[in-house]
Amino acid sequence: MSNTDDFREQMLTMVKSLLAATKEGKITWATTDADDKYIYSGTRSSVTIEDVWDRFGDRTTTVCLLNSRGVVVDSLQTEGSQVDDKFVPAPWNDLLEDLYHAARRVAHNVDDALESMMSDIERGTPSPTLQKKKAESDPWPNAKDPWSDEPPF
Repeated sequence: MSNTDDFREQMLTMVKSLLAATKEGKITWATTDADDKYIYSGTRSSVTIEDVWDRFGDRTTTVCLLNSRGVVVDSLQTEGSQVDDKFVPAPWNDLLEDLYHAARRVAHNVDDALESMMSDIERGTPSPTLQKKKAESDPWPNAKDPWSDEPPF
C-alpha cells in the first residue's frame, strides 16, 4: 500500500469517527464565513467539510484536516472515474456526503427547528408573517372583504 493509500485510509477512518460522533451528539459543528462549509474544532486540529458546485454543475464534497495554525494538511473529496464510458463514484463518496449533511444539520440546529415547527403545526399556530395587511394606499379600507373586486357600497 502506498503512502497515498495509507493517508486516504487514515482520512476515511477519521471521517467515519466524525460521522459517528456527530450522530451520537458527542461533537458539534459550527458555520463558517463560507456558505455550505462547516467546522469542528478539536484541541490541536480542526476539520472542515464543504459542499460546492463547480462551473460544470458537478457537486464536490471535501473534508479538510487543518493543523493548529489553520493550514490544510490533508484532504479527501468526492470523486469518480470513467470505466467503459460509465461514471464510477469513489467508494467513500457516500460517507463524505453523509458527514456533510450531519454537520450541516448540527451547525444549523435543524432538529430544534423541526421540533418547533411540529409543535406549531400540532397547536395550529397561525403565522403572523403571512397574514395579509391592508396597504396604506388601499382605496377601500373599510370593506368587509378586503380582497373583493367590488367597491364597498
